[in-house]
Formats: sequence, structure tokens, C-alpha cells
Amino acid sequence: MKTALRVAVSVGVAMLISTASAQSPVIEARWGHLADGGPSAIAIDPRNDDFYVIDSAIPAVRRFDRRGRLLSTWRGSGTAELKTPHGVAIDSRGQVWVSDLGAQLVRTFTPDGLLVATWEVDAIAIAIDRDDNVYLADRTVNRVRMFDRSGVVQTTWELSPPKLVSSTALALDSRRRAYLATAQHVVRLDAGGSVVPILNLWPPHGTAAPAVVGSTPAALALDAASRLYVLDRHNHRVLRFGRDGQLERAWGGRGVARGSLDTTRGGGIAVSAGGVVHVADDANYRVQRFSADGALIDVVGGFTGERRLRGPWGLTTDAEGDVYVADTRNHRVVKFNPGGELLARWGWFGREDGELQHPEGVAVDSDGSIYVADRGNARIQKFDRNGAYVLQWRGPEESPDASADRFSPHDIALGPHGNVYVLAHTKVFRFDRAGTPLGSWRFVGSGMRLATDAQGNVYVTSTAQSVFPAPPSIYQVYKFAADGTPLAAWGTDGTADGRLHFPTAVAVDGAGNILVADAAWRPGGGPRVQTFDPGWTLLDGKFLASVNSWPPRAMALDGRGRLFAIVGDGVVRFKWPSPGAKP
Repeated sequence: MKTALRVAVSVGVAMLISTASAQSPVIEARWGHLADGGPSAIAIDPRNDDFYVIDSAIPAVRRFDRRGRLLSTWRGSGTAELKTPHGVAIDSRGQVWVSDLGAQLVRTFTPDGLLVATWEVDAIAIAIDRDDNVYLADRTVNRVRMFDRSGVVQTTWELSPPKLVSSTALALDSRRRAYLATAQHVVRLDAGGSVVPILNLWPPHGTAAPAVVGSTPAALALDAASRLYVLDRHNHRVLRFGRDGQLERAWGGRGVARGSLDTTRGGGIAVSAGGVVHVADDANYRVQRFSADGALIDVVGGFTGERRLRGPWGLTTDAEGDVYVADTRNHRVVKFNPGGELLARWGWFGREDGELQHPEGVAVDSDGSIYVADRGNARIQKFDRNGAYVLQWRGPEESPDASADRFSPHDIALGPHGNVYVLAHTKVFRFDRAGTPLGSWRFVGSGMRLATDAQGNVYVTSTAQSVFPAPPSIYQVYKFAADGTPLAAWGTDGTADGRLHFPTAVAVDGAGNILVADAAWRPGGGPRVQTFDPGWTLLDGKFLASVNSWPPRAMALDGRGRLFAIVGDGVVRFKWPSPGAKP
């Protein structure tokens, strides 16, 4: 690297070193950026209540026993490998039928995933009755056909309308009558090929009960009493209709809490012989099981999409190098190993002890205790190393006429001597490990991220006017002593080396060097991370190529020369040589 020039800033001196020719750090791992996909369809084995789920993020079929324990995962192999599995059904012998839209085929597998047969049908939906007759909704020709077990067509239903669409679903009642949902309609397919309208879930205003209007069926199921269950994609709920077509029950609603659903992309529904309603809660990456009246029985996880993060904001590492992420829009904390393998997760949307609302910061103590900035609930929560709730605390008494004093924690960091530091908009609060207030201090600006060093100094990135009078600057990094005494304010707005343009994340390495991510960007190079020594001399600058164009929201260093950063909706691990070392 070549030296450019030296300039004075408010406190300290920066040696600006050109990053124009800096090499990008090596990306060693990345996770959380998974393509959309979750449990998108579900079927129950009539012999033993094992259930099979299409996990569209892989894609694969997952098999669970009746207790919700994962038994196997398979996706076929060779020419039978699944491409875009969409529907699943189980026959009386336990064979698994999968409609694969990507291959435009229907395949039959053993329960362990061995290929049995292939049918050349582009089926958008599939169902099987107790005599092993197979019903396939063929989107190519817009019709449903019933085949016997030898593959001979027995009945054909021509559909004009309704038109088969991506959310088309098939289900059978105890009398072997087939029901088809497509667009906003449910029809019954009677013997002889007649199509009988049953429900219009988006009727003209005033022609149906308000609870039904505006529903879009994503999946159908019927129980032993021939009651019809509709997974309402538009309203994220389950509707149960009696045999007379009248709405009897409705439950769910959009959310991530237990019992809530997110069917933005669709999902699946099936009812066991005992009346347990299984819902493939696609965008929440889980299966939820309910009674026939909508009471939650349990929740089954284990899907690939569980590693997918939604708007993660906070990140830290522990002594073993494991990574903890405040998965903000999923309202949880997730623990990964350094390679991205999911180790643990805890937290649901809510206000009770251990529940979270938009957590934005996370820190880990030397004993494994985990502290979470639970911003939506205006509190700090402490968990033990296994994720069990320990205690919580809120901010000190607030001035009723000062909205800026509101305790809205969005980052947290631990210092030596038992200090806990919390960043809340324009203030830093200091507590002990039990939540006892030890003081606070204000700065002018909008705090973004928080970090501490081994001496207990506190660093804050800010995106507003500096508290220090000269020179004026929009974007700053502040340094405070452990008790809040101002020590320095660094940064002059700009994208040149050593300057800061919208600084976001900050981290401090073992030598006291300060890493700052900002929005300075070069085409093909990605955002920038600059490294300064403790006196703010620029040591190094790197552009994060092949990642998101927006700068990291949070960064953390481990003891092995690796930098973990939240970029976009995922975590990226970089090989991070010490300043001046060759990458």
C-alpha cells in the first residue's frame, strides 16, 4: 500500500493509506442467505401417522414420526433427484408420491427415498384415496385425472374454469370425493366427471360471512367427519368448514409466535386419523400441530430454512469461536459454529420472560451467559449458556418530557470488571451484570453500533453531528472511558482513505486496533472496512468483494484471525490477517 497524505481531525491524527489497490479478504464461509423456502407441503402415512414434509429450501423430503422426531431426509439421486418438489401424498403401502414441477414428473419412492416408479405428468397437486387411486391435477391440460393403482385413467374432470394455478390443492374425504382448491374457489369433483362449486372464498361484498371474505386457499384437508380445512394463504390462518359448508372455526394469524402462521409463500395442511391438524408453516420453517378446534399441540422444527436469517442486526462470538446472532425479524437469538452449522436457537415473538421483540444486540460473557438487547420490549434479557431465561432489566427512570431518553436498546457490549454497556439511540447506559444502573452519558447523534476494548474503553459509531466543535463532521467514531468520560472523536465525512461515510459497525481486536465498516464503495469491490491503531492512524483498508453493497450491520473478531460480519440477511466469515500482513 502507498501513503497518500496526512490530515488532522478533532482528536488524534489519521495517516491515510490508499485502499484503491487493497486486496479483498478471503470469504471462508457464509450462511443465512438461503433462498426462500420452507416446509411447503405435508402428508401423513395412514398406517402409523408418520408425516412427510417437502423442505423446499434444499429441496428434499423429510420424514418425521408421530412424535415429531426426524427420521430421515432424502432428495433422490441421479436422474431421480428432486428439482422443484411441490406436492406429496402417501399410499396404503407407505410409498411416497412426489410431484416435481421442475422435472414435470410424478415420482414414487420408498419411505427411505429409493425410487420405485416415474409418471410423466406435470402435476400441480396430488392426492391418494384409501384404495390407492391417485388423483393428479395436470396444469399442462388444466384437468384432474384419477388413476387406479395400475396407472389406468378411471375418471377425468375438465376444468374450465377454474384454472389450475400454483396454489392449487387436492384433498379427499372419507367417501372418496375429491376437493380441489384453486385461486379463490373450492370445488368438489364428483363421480362421472362433474365439477360442483362448494366455496367462493372471495365472493362479492355482502354475499358471505366476513370471516371468509378475502381468503385464498393454499392447501386443503378433510377429517374423518368430512369437515373441510382450508389453509388461507392470504390471511395466514386455518379455516374449518362443516359438512354444510358453514364456517365453524378459524385460527392462526400472521406472526412468528407459537400458534401464529406465515403462509406468504403458501404451505400445507393434513389431518391424521386421530384428528390432529398438521400445518406446514412455510415461512416460519416449522410444522405446527393443532387440535380440530385450533388448540396448539406442539411445534416441530428441523428444517433447512431455520438457518435463514431475517434482518439480523447484532452479532458476537464466544471463547470457542461460536457465533451468536440477534435474528431481529425472526425475534430470536441463533447460535452457529464458525462454519455456519446451527447449534441452538431460542426466543419467540412476545413480551413474556424469554420472549423477544426485534432483538438488535447480543453479547456473551466468559461464563457463557448471553445478554440480549430486546429493543421491542425496551429491556435487556439475560440467558444462561443453554438459552434458559435468567433475568431481565429495563432502563433507569426516564424523564417524562424527554423522548430521546427513552430506553430503546439496540446494541450491547460487555467490558471488564463486570460492566454491561447498552446503546440506546443518543445515550450509552452502564450496568453491572445483574442490571444495577451505574450511570449513563449522552452524545449528539444517532448511535449505530457499540464495542469495548480490553481496557474497558467504549466505542460508538454515530451518523449525526459531532458533539465536538471542530472540525464539523456528520459521521464519527466516539471513544469513551469506562465511566463515560469523552476521550476522542474521530472521522471526517468522505469516501477517501481514512474518512468515514455512514459508519455502521465497529469492532476492536486484541491489540486495540479499531475496525470500522462504512458505506464507501467501489464498483466490483463492495463496502469498506478500515483498520486504525488505538491513536487513529490508518493501518489498513479492505473492500469486501462478493458480498452485499451495503456495509456490515455488525462485526466481531475471534481469536483466530477471523472476522464475522452481518452483511445483508446473512453472516459472512472472512479470513482477516493482521494489518500489514499478506492475505
